[in-house]
Order: sequence, then structure tokens, then C-alpha cells
Amino acid sequence: MQHPPERPSLPTRSTIPSMPFRLAGERPAHRAMEADYPPLMQAQAAALRDYARTYGPRWKPMLRAEWLNDTAEPLLHSLRNSHGPFWLAARQPSSDGEPG
Repeated sequence: MQHPPERPSLPTRSTIPSMPFRLAGERPAHRAMEADYPPLMQAQAAALRDYARTYGPRWKPMLRAEWLNDTAEPLLHSLRNSHGPFWLAARQPSSDGEPG
């Protein structure tokens, strides 16, 4: 009589790699910060402002969808190439009226 093949054991606490820790105030590596990207050109900032005014509170998901479908106007698409989705998600309103 043959025995069934041995099943692999479940991982234990000692075999699961620990997650790297961060110091207090240190940002995760995947979070975008304004200082990590080139400044917006005036035309890009204006296009972004107009887009945010047109689409209101849901402008970020709408723009991200247009980026994914390659349907954004050229100036906004250039932001996808130079800044990307993490930058868009981290965008905060600024004091000079740029959308956040």
C-alpha cells in the first residue's frame, strides 16, 4: 500500500520574513512626494487645474482611467509619463490654487 505524498508544512512565524521597519516620520518608498518630481510646466498646471474644475471631486480617478486607456489630452498624458500614478494619488491641494 502506497502512502500519499507528504504535504508541505505551513509556514511558521520563524520562516516568514519580517517586514522592514521604518523610522518615525520616514515615508514609505512607494509614496510620491512633490520633491521627487520635476516641477509642472505652466501649461501642464493649467491643464490639470481645468481638468479638476471640469470633473470635480472625482477628477483623480477619472484622469487615472484616461491615462490607463490612453485617452487623456497630450498635456495631461505627458504628466503620466513624467510623474505617474503615484504622484497623482499623492497630489495635495496647494496654496496657489493648484488641484490636489
